[in-house]
Amino acid sequence: GTKGEAAHFISRSQALTKLQVSLAAFRRLCILKGIYPRQPKKFGTKQRTYYVRKDIMFLLHDPMLARMREMTAFRKKISKIANRGDRSTAELWKKEAPQLTLDHVIRERYPSFVDALRDVDDALSMVFLFAKLPTTTFIAKEHILACQRLAQEWTHYISAKRALRKVFLSVKGIYYQAEVYGQTITWLSPFPFVQHMPADVDYRVMRTFLQLYETVLGFVNYKLFADQGWAYPPKFDETMVRNGATPLSSLIVRSAENRDADADVDADAEMNDEAASGDVPEDEEEALGAVPDLAGLPQPFKEPARPEELVPSLSTWAEDLKLRNDRRNLFGNLVFFLSRETFRDSLEFVIKSFGGRVGWESLDDKDASISPDDDRITHMVVDRPLVASIAATRRTDREYIQPQWIYDSVNAGTLLPTTDYLQGATLPPHLSPFVTYRAGDYVPEAAMTEEQRQELRASREALAQEAKTRQAARAQEEDDAERVKSLLAEKAGVAYDETELEPNAAAAAEEQLAKIEAQAAGLTRAQHIQDTHLSTQSAHLPSKKEKARLERIMMSSKNKYVQKQINMATERKDKFKKRLERRRDLASNRS
Repeated sequence: GTKGEAAHFISRSQALTKLQVSLAAFRRLCILKGIYPRQPKKFGTKQRTYYVRKDIMFLLHDPMLARMREMTAFRKKISKIANRGDRSTAELWKKEAPQLTLDHVIRERYPSFVDALRDVDDALSMVFLFAKLPTTTFIAKEHILACQRLAQEWTHYISAKRALRKVFLSVKGIYYQAEVYGQTITWLSPFPFVQHMPADVDYRVMRTFLQLYETVLGFVNYKLFADQGWAYPPKFDETMVRNGATPLSSLIVRSAENRDADADVDADAEMNDEAASGDVPEDEEEALGAVPDLAGLPQPFKEPARPEELVPSLSTWAEDLKLRNDRRNLFGNLVFFLSRETFRDSLEFVIKSFGGRVGWESLDDKDASISPDDDRITHMVVDRPLVASIAATRRTDREYIQPQWIYDSVNAGTLLPTTDYLQGATLPPHLSPFVTYRAGDYVPEAAMTEEQRQELRASREALAQEAKTRQAARAQEEDDAERVKSLLAEKAGVAYDETELEPNAAAAAEEQLAKIEAQAAGLTRAQHIQDTHLSTQSAHLPSKKEKARLERIMMSSKNKYVQKQINMATERKDKFKKRLERRRDLASNRS
């Protein structure tokens, strides 16, 4: 159509005809350019997929469309050469095949670097996922290696700049949250287990997204490394990897000015020296701002006249900056040794991101960053059951903790007591740091502050004391009631001995019990007759509806009243039996 809604939207089949591409190529174009289907307000009875006509016209003039057509024509030429039996020539032609570049797409979708950081969450999650996947017929080896390289570059930057803020171990994987250039970035990394490759997943669509995300993350890593003066891409020491070192430790970062020089920029050594001294790097001080001397500076008003004047004071800003610096140096004076059964990559990343040093058992002792017998080790991270024979030989100058202590300390912003995290101890719940509790929400005890825990303990003690007081008062009332009854009986001239009281009391009690039993028997018989009559009627009813109606009648108010009378009679019977036994015991004791 040329007017109304029809002029603004176009169906998918019309778009394919307009662009002269296949459905797979059209999907790839839409994913790379960020074009999504739309639903018009008014459409016919046929369920179709619609797109904005202006988006399709933009695709018509995109250079990727011409490049995809060139790639299709080139594949046809290679197929003809292979069908003629000239395999060697076909292999040579494959090396010269045109490639699809996405540089202009990245510039269009992300005009500034901050825009790319805001949208890098999904790219990181996808890249970290493919970095842990095995090579299959659906995923080429080149994609796996590229994802591993990009993930290692990103983790190196985060750990070197100490930008990590939160960590959470979930069923899906490990959630990380970092702050880069003022932007909060959250991504998910799977556990280092063997991943199952489901057959019902369309890996072609995932490969298209992966191609876009690899390009985005490559640009982001290049910008981050260039801002720090590091050469990009960094290199890896393959010898250290073969000897058991982690990819983060085997990363070699060189200065951009000395790219070809032999001297390396040992980022780990610099970070460990900073952790030992407790200082913050100079470039980070420039980014955060140095703590100023507040002496002699005018202070803001305590009560501002207008809401616009509600700005943080210099003292508040300085305290916040000092708190952030302390959190970035959380493990600054600690040295960790990781056992074989722990998640070495994740623990090393988290520990180094907060200024700590870490070592592990290596195949070659020369490549191990810390020896197991090093006296500087303060914490041994183990994740195995505690054996009595081994516990007797452990060193007393170290803490043997489980890995959860590291993650919980990071989320709490302080070093937690190690009592609940010792080897073999039952761990406390690992709570998510991404949950924000509002007024009226249930807050777990582990997520409470120290003031909230004190209030909770005080309320529990008050409730326990109130329950004890009520129980004592109830017992006192029962004793007083029994004493009043005995006094009234003595005032009436009734003797509490076996010769005078017992025959009269026994006869009166037996007579009353007989009446109660007769009443209970009559009520029970009446109920039995009513139930038998109703069940007989319901047995001959043909429909479930009528049966349900009779069941409701059986639980009517009259039937409930009968049941209530039976229960009351039974309670009176038991009560009189207990009283009779008590009087007999009292008389026997006095005699």
